[in-house]
Amino acid sequence: MSELPVNIKDYKDEELLNLINNLITDEVCESKTIEYKEKSKFSDVGKFNSLKDKNEFLADISSFANTSGGDILYGITELKCLPKKMVGIDISNFDQLKLNLLNIIGSHLEPNLSGLDFYHVPLKNSKVEILIIRIPKSWASPHMNKDTCKFHARHSAGKYTLDVFELKNQFLLSETLTQKIRSFRYDRISSCNADEMPVVMEQGAAKIVLHIIPFSAFDINILEQYDLSKVEKQGLKILNSQNGVSPEYNFYGLFSYNRPINNFKTSSYTQFFRNGIIEAVDTKLSKGSSDVYSLYEKHVVCYISYYLKLFKTIGVEPPIITALSLLNVKDYFLFKDYNIIIGDYFKGNPITQKDLIMPEVLIESFDADIPQLMKPAFDMVWNACGESGSLNYLDGKWIHDCSK
Repeated sequence: MSELPVNIKDYKDEELLNLINNLITDEVCESKTIEYKEKSKFSDVGKFNSLKDKNEFLADISSFANTSGGDILYGITELKCLPKKMVGIDISNFDQLKLNLLNIIGSHLEPNLSGLDFYHVPLKNSKVEILIIRIPKSWASPHMNKDTCKFHARHSAGKYTLDVFELKNQFLLSETLTQKIRSFRYDRISSCNADEMPVVMEQGAAKIVLHIIPFSAFDINILEQYDLSKVEKQGLKILNSQNGVSPEYNFYGLFSYNRPINNFKTSSYTQFFRNGIIEAVDTKLSKGSSDVYSLYEKHVVCYISYYLKLFKTIGVEPPIITALSLLNVKDYFLFKDYNIIIGDYFKGNPITQKDLIMPEVLIESFDADIPQLMKPAFDMVWNACGESGSLNYLDGKWIHDCSK
């Protein structure tokens, strides 16, 4: 990302102006991750005067997304790539400007590009402002302007149009990322099935396995991205909502588990891998020897929400994949306690598959509606028991609250 801090939204206007002034004082040159523009090609409410100006803007945005991400700073004079002075631009209605620019990006770039952030900082004793557009590195690249059918990327001298060879590599990298995510997931499922885990669990027990996988975990440019001491300070909850022991270091990173009592096996653990991937495994959410307790769905939703907050704290950015698996559940029933939503106990049909491996779910932002995103995966488990969908939703809406 850019030379500006990751969490610039946490800075006050005066602090942010000081950061921008430091770019000028330190003569931070334009690069793959930062660009200065004295003027904008759009109006004070985000409207373009010409098709050429709009396509230039889209090329700028997509070039950052297709490379390493970064920041465009409007209202900064530049000479030979060096920032010289803060002059600002007119912004009469920031919310409208942001909305219009996002609509243009959403309508003209393919595939859709999400995760952009907009910031505006008023200059002291002036009506003009500095506008910052922060573009994340996209893991759905390459993005194309549908009007021009062109793809752009960046190097130290600015943006350029991808040639056929570079474009082919971009598509191959995108496919490789998907393969790496699935390969990691299936390798870990195999380890769980073989009882090769960080802690000793009951052999052959039914297991609920949840993987939370940031796309950035497979960025070859970053060997070890995250400060494990920050994760240790935040703590690692285990899937069945017990606190577990304090996080401990192991070869893979950090892990937490519920400490066995009276020589019983560990029933739940969470592993935080050094590259940001989280693996949560639990055997206690099965009820007895032949039932899967259906309120595991609440634990899964609340757990994902909790760890998205952790990711945000330590700097793990979306997109993020979450993947749910139920292992060794052949002949198990899905059990739900009696309540007014259902009106009866429910068991349904027994599961006929040994393992239920649900499709990966894409989380594109920290504000994502986790219950709705996870509903298709939960529905598939209920389908395996003869039901049309999860009974933890009423009229398609989630019935639980993670705060309770």
